Amino acid sequence: MKLQALSILISLALLSASPVMSDDMPENPLSGLFPVQQPLPDDPGFDLNLFFAKTAETFADTDISDPDFLSFFEDKHIQQIPPEAFPGFTAEQFKQLPPNVFDSFTPAQFVNLLPEVLAVMDSERFKLLAPDVVGSMSIEQIGFLPREAIDGMTKVQFTEARNGDFLHSLLSGNIGGLSPEVIELFDTTDFAQLNKEECLQMPPIDLTKLFTNLDQNNFEPDDIIDCLPPGWTVDDDGALGPPANSRIFLDVISKPDNLPDNLKIPDIFNLNSGLAVGGRSGNGKALDGINNVIKKLGLDDQFVFKQAVDVGGILSLIGKIQGTEWAFIPDPGNSEFLAPDDPDVAAGLSIDPENGAFRFITEAGLRLPLLPMAKDLVKMMEALTTQGVQGVVTVRDDGVVIVPDLPEQLHPLAFMFDMMVTSDPGFGPGLHKNPLGDGQHWLVDTIGNAQRIHPTLPEPEDMENWGHLFDIKIKHQTDGSFKALLAGLEYILKPTFEVETRPLTEDEQITPGFGTDSNGKMAFITQKDGLLIIIRIIVMDPDGNIMDL
Repeated sequence: MKLQALSILISLALLSASPVMSDDMPENPLSGLFPVQQPLPDDPGFDLNLFFAKTAETFADTDISDPDFLSFFEDKHIQQIPPEAFPGFTAEQFKQLPPNVFDSFTPAQFVNLLPEVLAVMDSERFKLLAPDVVGSMSIEQIGFLPREAIDGMTKVQFTEARNGDFLHSLLSGNIGGLSPEVIELFDTTDFAQLNKEECLQMPPIDLTKLFTNLDQNNFEPDDIIDCLPPGWTVDDDGALGPPANSRIFLDVISKPDNLPDNLKIPDIFNLNSGLAVGGRSGNGKALDGINNVIKKLGLDDQFVFKQAVDVGGILSLIGKIQGTEWAFIPDPGNSEFLAPDDPDVAAGLSIDPENGAFRFITEAGLRLPLLPMAKDLVKMMEALTTQGVQGVVTVRDDGVVIVPDLPEQLHPLAFMFDMMVTSDPGFGPGLHKNPLGDGQHWLVDTIGNAQRIHPTLPEPEDMENWGHLFDIKIKHQTDGSFKALLAGLEYILKPTFEVETRPLTEDEQITPGFGTDSNGKMAFITQKDGLLIIIRIIVMDPDGNIMDL
């Protein structure tokens, strides 16, 4: 049976070993005017209006299939496009524009875009739009905005948008894109503008995000009654009761004032709040509920959970006797509300069989999974900066950390933290790959906190999605590895820091999947930020033996 499963894995790996190339692109008739890999000149040598036609029909028919063409546009080129040409923009053309030109759009230009074009907008571009551009969007345009774009809305943009049709035009699929920082600015007048019929159709995770992140100084529990779907409850203390087994979102902790510009961290739940309107404690603070579980287990004389607000909400489990410490963040994508009066639901602690996360169930019916994380994200970033990192370090809400540019590498490194925090073994601040030759990797921050790190994929969902293609269940684990169920047997797939990269060619597209590296070893092939990335994968059989693949 093992050999049969192994044969399946190898066959599927070879099946996806070669990158998938796109069809040949048609020749761009204007490409000679704009040399590939060179910025557009100040004077392109012809009237831009001959290209950005004065009529939408002509513009839409223009062949600009070369992806490099629009990607070199600058503010001055956007400024020369007449507003009447904007209805001719296609989604593909709009998507090619670089983010740094989005602050150049005028309301007169932007309002002429076809609504469906905005379906390709992302948060990076949206946050650069001038506030008056956001305020001028049509009802139809707002309806097409994806939630990922609305997540980029800034406080200044909201101040402009709240005076127009923006809030009323949001739909059930994109209201949840509003960030907690923007929701906190709501007053009752803003809330009243939301389309109540759309609110009633929102999924519980988005609706609880909206309710819990309102400013409790501006809202009483009764103020949200009109947006409560059937089956929901809210009591006089603001405690929310969504349907059992609903995914939920709690009030979040404000980002640290000293958060570096090149560190992007996820929203982290404020566990000193409850599932209640405005982040009130409602029927109990989540953190108290977790510590009550520790007490119920008879471990309260040994351990206590604390949440460090000053370092962005990191949850620390402190060992009172041994002096040991573990660091976590709540998992915002997999927290749930269970029926607290269900006799089959009891407060306690378990291990998630899917990904290995610790899961606390509180007496209030909250099930809160915890993910390993750095003890101090700001001090972690200081250490990486000392080591030479200049790009944006991203901490995903699933616990994956992506470092783009350590000096000795030409590719992003992705990893997850081990939950245990120790003192510096003597490595000094920075990321250290296998410093002792024992296969263990470490990250030490600038105040001496040391944690092991485990290699993983920049986007773990790539491997999970690959498994779906072949009806193989693959699940990302909290230690960065993946569990794969093949022919009834469970294999462990462990990414490594053995990574090969090269730039993607302009007409090359990669479908993530298994293949081989330059040494003929099993690897996962993916792409990120214009790079082809080949990550060596170690396979362990059901008995824990490393397989020579």
